[in-house]
Amino acid sequence: MTTVSQAIASFLLACRADGLSPRTIESYQTRLLPLQRRHPDTPIADITTDNLRAIIADLYADRSPHTVHGHIRALKRFFRWLAAEGIIQQNPADRIRLPRLPQSPPKAIADDDLRRLLHAAATSGTDWERRRNMALILFLADTGCRLGGMLNLRVDDLDLDRRVARVREKGGQWRFVFLLPATARALADYLEARAAVAGETDALWVAHNGHPLGRWGVRSILRRLARRAGVRGPVGPHAFRHRFAIHYLLAGGDLASLADLLGHRDVEVTRAYYARFALDDLQRKHDEFSPARGLTFTTSCDRI
Repeated sequence: MTTVSQAIASFLLACRADGLSPRTIESYQTRLLPLQRRHPDTPIADITTDNLRAIIADLYADRSPHTVHGHIRALKRFFRWLAAEGIIQQNPADRIRLPRLPQSPPKAIADDDLRRLLHAAATSGTDWERRRNMALILFLADTGCRLGGMLNLRVDDLDLDRRVARVREKGGQWRFVFLLPATARALADYLEARAAVAGETDALWVAHNGHPLGRWGVRSILRRLARRAGVRGPVGPHAFRHRFAIHYLLAGGDLASLADLLGHRDVEVTRAYYARFALDDLQRKHDEFSPARGLTFTTSCDRI
């Protein structure tokens, strides 16, 4: 009889065999830990819906709704896989509902904060650091690229003459991102300085020791520059992606092309996440700049 611990180990092995990214597999492993800790030696076929609900209820005690949502998704994915493999006959997660998450605007970096961050990048650190940090910030702001895709870049993935870069993101999928001339110039400037720092790695982004720059390295750079610039708003890598999407729509871009630029496989993902918040901003702009502002009604002399 397959125990919970054995079933989780088999599931993670299948994820690796299917080519899922190490980060995705680590996420599944972390989110299945509450189940494994509570029922390590229980036969997986004996796990009930009430067992899962008890775990979820405990998660709500000290975790945010977004975190609990992620745990439930992992549980549902795990038990669907078990059913598809024939390891269980009944899926106890079928009747577990995903909670409705609170809708809040994506936390995009503010325009003024971005300008201050760029100024800090241009005026702090050694010459090669200044070049790298300027190129890094402009790349994030200009492409809306996910952090993972940016860090997967190799030097040969850049075509600065055509102002494009080839990135590999979720699920190992390749796509192209496009660069404004200023971003291409900043990258060319950085490449000149990178040669003296990088070791044998072909990774585009490198740290002080010449090794490839990692996720925490990028976040550390952004936080350090934010402190220097006096920026208190969001400056994480995804804040640049949110700004890219919202500004693209506000400038008249359409959802279909935005979905392509963001690497979304389904335009409905883009619509669900960004369209409502772009409309909120458009509403504010309408209220501020509508040509009807200041018109006077002839009957009541009230102003709009």
